[in-house]
Amino acid sequence: MCKEMNIEDYLVEFLLHIRKNRGYSAETVRGYETDLRQFVEFMKAELETDTIYPSDVDIVALRHYFFSLYRTGYSAATLVRKKAALSSFGKFLCQNGVIEVNYAAYIDIPRGEKRLPTILSLPEIFSLLSIEFEDTPAGRRDRAILELLYDTGMRISEVAGLTLKDVDLSAGEIKVIGKGKKQRFVPVGRELRSALENYLSVRGELAHSEDIDHLFLSRRGHPLEVRSIRRIVEKYLSLATDKEATPHSLRHTFATHMLEQGASLVAIKELLGHASLSTTQIYTHLDLAHLKEVYKKAHPHS
Repeated sequence: MCKEMNIEDYLVEFLLHIRKNRGYSAETVRGYETDLRQFVEFMKAELETDTIYPSDVDIVALRHYFFSLYRTGYSAATLVRKKAALSSFGKFLCQNGVIEVNYAAYIDIPRGEKRLPTILSLPEIFSLLSIEFEDTPAGRRDRAILELLYDTGMRISEVAGLTLKDVDLSAGEIKVIGKGKKQRFVPVGRELRSALENYLSVRGELAHSEDIDHLFLSRRGHPLEVRSIRRIVEKYLSLATDKEATPHSLRHTFATHMLEQGASLVAIKELLGHASLSTTQIYTHLDLAHLKEVYKKAHPHS
């Protein structure tokens, strides 16, 4: 690397690095880029210049930046995320000999209280999956996506990446490429099989080219992107529940319902594609929260 490069040139190399070498998803890379470019624009305004160099960034500048975010009203969780992006970028610059100290790693951000994710109840799930979908290729596609998210706990980025060859209905399994390009297989239940068969029988009406092998296609025949899947799922969630639910809520709901029905954390870890069991252990807290709610409603002394 050339040390005369400005910070935006290094940023381009960093984003390429985490996509190619670290296996980060396109959505994650976009998130890193948004957070890092926000910092670059802040530094340009502070220094009244169009060009920022890595040497311009020190502990004072970083503290000033995070204080300005705090005053603006950003949540603790968002500040932690932005710090993580800057720290990863700083580590990359250190490893390549551009800077000597990764100052971002020394910024202290209060984490605040950790909120448990939104979980849908069984009645809400039944309501969601009982919606009368249009009997069109797009309607069948939407139902298959919802069944897939709840029945398997997949991330929407993983759903967007599915291809036809990943789905083996005869074997009753789907191959999933998760974070870090790690591969796992998830089972296909009865309802999901039915929804996928109904969609696959009309998928050809959406496909304008045999060269496109993605499973889920838009009305124009293009592979559905993450943002499109998110919009589709959020539309139906708004019809089924008043909770602030997101597509990721279906992943949390899948894991929680599995735990409530007696599945082990190890099994849930494998199905979700978590790298560590400690990540899966959040669902023990969710299950406890559920039990407390049941207790409050049922026990006469609660």
